[in-house]
Amino acid sequence: MLLDMVSVERVFHGLGNVSTVYSRRLLIIRTIPPSRKDNTGTTSAPLVIGIHHRRPNTMHFTSQSLDALPKRTRVNLINSLSGFKSANLVGTRSHEGQENLSIVSSCFHLGADPALMGMIIRPHSVDRHTLEYLQQTGYYTLNHVHQGMIGPAHQTSARYPRDVSEFEATGLTPQYHQKFPAPFVQEARIQLGMKVADIQDIAVNGTVLVIGAIEQVQLPEGIMAEDGYVDVEEAGTVALSGLDSYHLTHRAGRWRYAKPDQPPTRFSD
Repeated sequence: MLLDMVSVERVFHGLGNVSTVYSRRLLIIRTIPPSRKDNTGTTSAPLVIGIHHRRPNTMHFTSQSLDALPKRTRVNLINSLSGFKSANLVGTRSHEGQENLSIVSSCFHLGADPALMGMIIRPHSVDRHTLEYLQQTGYYTLNHVHQGMIGPAHQTSARYPRDVSEFEATGLTPQYHQKFPAPFVQEARIQLGMKVADIQDIAVNGTVLVIGAIEQVQLPEGIMAEDGYVDVEEAGTVALSGLDSYHLTHRAGRWRYAKPDQPPTRFSD
């Protein structure tokens, strides 16, 4: 059982002759003076007792206090709470041949058999060229953002007019593979060709869930392990937090399939 720090201090200060030492993460109670003689006359080391890991000072929000925040503050806060997200460029092309490119941080794995990915598109409060074009043709691409293309990738979030291609506006290059109808991003190292499998309206907030089947995959050689694991870090893929913060990653290890009768075990790196 963990006691709060105030209770711990009261207990130990009730014994007298003690001091409290705080580190960033740990609350420590130790005796004063730093050394003492026991009843045999032997000098012992200071008594240091680690009580518990200390939580940093916390901020508490309720739904009411969140609603009271300025709009931009609330948007930034809520968008940060889900943690690190993927950064993908969605490539689409209209029936008339107009190419479109937009960055999204809402792509997620939906299933491996069949191979499906989901993507959330924001409400129709303004024109959504990406959603419109993939509904027209039934196809789109997902392209991992890497460190060398963060600037132009982020710029695709600007609201360009319908007749302006984000490829041209940002200097990124459209690329077509195997007669796939939607444009890939040539600068991206990991590219996925997607076919629309389903589109569902989310009633609670007006967003749209796009479910896509993976039709094509382009990967750099050397990043796929024998078991199929794709090392996206080796490919330079970045992560997103909030709306505008891009991050490089550092793998802390791969862990073997968890079983209730076995301890957690890492793969050998």
